[in-house]
Amino acid sequence: MATVAGGGQPLSVTLSTTGNAVSFRFEAPDTRNVLSIWVNWATVTAAGTVQLRIETDNGSGKPSGTLYDSNAVKNFAPVAGWQQITFDTAPTAGLVAGSLYHVVLLTTAPGTAHVLRGYWASGAYPVNCLTASDGTTRANFAENSNSIPVCTVVFDGNAEESVGFASFLGGSAFSVYGTRAFGAKVIVPTGVTLSVVGGVAEGPLRNGTPDDLRFRILNSSGVVVSGASVTLKKDGLTSASGRRVVGRFPSPVSLSAGTYRAIWDQAGNTSTSGNNWSFYSATHRTTALAPSYFTLTTTTDVTAGTPTWVDTPADVPTIGLQLNNLSGSGGGVSGARIFSGF
Repeated sequence: MATVAGGGQPLSVTLSTTGNAVSFRFEAPDTRNVLSIWVNWATVTAAGTVQLRIETDNGSGKPSGTLYDSNAVKNFAPVAGWQQITFDTAPTAGLVAGSLYHVVLLTTAPGTAHVLRGYWASGAYPVNCLTASDGTTRANFAENSNSIPVCTVVFDGNAEESVGFASFLGGSAFSVYGTRAFGAKVIVPTGVTLSVVGGVAEGPLRNGTPDDLRFRILNSSGVVVSGASVTLKKDGLTSASGRRVVGRFPSPVSLSAGTYRAIWDQAGNTSTSGNNWSFYSATHRTTALAPSYFTLTTTTDVTAGTPTWVDTPADVPTIGLQLNNLSGSGGGVSGARIFSGF
C-alpha cells in the first residue's frame, strides 16, 4: 500500500451525474446474506440519490443487472464520511459460496460533488473496482487495474467483514526525529516462531537532512532482542523518500511466542524536528476490523528507562518484518515474505 505509506488517501470515484456507477466485485466467502454495506464519501455538497444493489456476476467479471435477492436494493442520499446503507428488508436467498458478486452504487438522481473514496491502487484479484459513466448499461463497466475497493460488508448476525476490500483510510503522519520512535506492537501467538531477517518501511518521507535511520525489535521488557538491530547510513537514504526502505540484520533473529515492538527511530536520537522521517499508518473504520497482532505503536522518548508507548488498535503502521524463508548452513537466505498488518 505505497499510497497509504506516502500519506495518501484512496483514489476517488465521482458519482454526481445520473447513470454514474461503481461496482465493487468480491467472492462470496459462504452462504450468508448481505444486510448492509459501509462506504466512505470524501465530499457531498448537495445529495442526490444513489441506489445500492448486490448483483450477481455476468460470467465475464461484470455486474449482471440481476439482484441476488429481490430485497438487495436500497435508494439513499450520500453523506460525507463513513456511511452505512442497510436494506429495508433483509435478504434471505443466501449467497453461493465461491461465486462472484458485485456491490453496485448507481446514481439515479444527480447531486453535487458525490465523491466516493473508491479504491486503493493495489491489486488483489478477484476483488476489483469497476466504474462506468453510464452504468445503466452493465456492459459499460470497466475494471480499474490494481484496485482494492474501500468498503465493508455486513452479513447475517451483523458480522462486518472486508471480504478482501480495504476497510481503512490513510492515517496521520508521525515524524521520527530526536527520541521519537514509530513502529508496530507485534504479537506472536503461542506455538509460532518467526525467523526475522530485517524490517521494511513502506514509503517514509524524508524531510530535511535526518540522521542515520535505525530499526530494532524490543521484547516485552523493552530490551532489544539479541541481534535485532540495524542502522541504515543516511548517505544511502538520500533518494529514499517515498520508497521502500529495508534494514537487514546480520543474521536471522527468532521471535518466539510473545509481545514485541518493532520500531524505527533515528540513531543517536539527537536530530531536530525539521530533519525527520515521516511514517504513516492506515486507519480502519473500527478497531474490530484491524488486525490485533500488528498495531501502531509510538513514543516521544524511546531513550527513557521505561518508554511510554501509545498503542492505537485501529491503526496499522505501514511497516513490516522481513521473514527468512530458506534455511541453510549459512544461516538462511532472506526472501520476499513480509509479516505485517496488510
